Amino acid sequence: MSSESVQSIYANELYNQAPPSFGHAMHELFGFDPTYTNLNHGSYGSLPKPVGAVCDALTAHIEANPDKFIRIECIDHWNEARARLANLIGAETDECVLVNNTTHGITTVLRNFEWNEGDIIIGTTTTYGAVSRTIKYIGDIPPHPQASTFNIQFPASHAEILENWRKHIRLLL
Repeated sequence: MSSESVQSIYANELYNQAPPSFGHAMHELFGFDPTYTNLNHGSYGSLPKPVGAVCDALTAHIEANPDKFIRIECIDHWNEARARLANLIGAETDECVLVNNTTHGITTVLRNFEWNEGDIIIGTTTTYGAVSRTIKYIGDIPPHPQASTFNIQFPASHAEILENWRKHIRLLL
């Protein structure tokens, strides 16, 4: 598959459709059973249909000449993905990075803040375990920012969660 063929993948009608609104409308982009409401697709790698179609075509292209792809072409694909993501979320391309997974991204951000004594890192009772352990670790090393856990009990309305969040913040101040 030539580079031009790979570029034609990006011209695919499915790939270039405007994304639906965030929330329930996103369901149509996934191969989920219509009666299934998935709350955490990231844990198991469920791809949106347009992403899967591009991945399949790109994998075939990569396998045709992996050295050329990794050494020469790959950076253009990363930059294209970053530009499209930036456009989707209203950011600048240089503000977007690609990470292996969400946990890697969040722990990288947490570990690269310049923490000070008296700073507070707030996790929740629903925070993913690896991220909670990173928060605890950062609190255990100098300069020892305080690790705090915000308790979320479900079922709860958005209003209840926000009110409890405000109370939690007030207690910390």
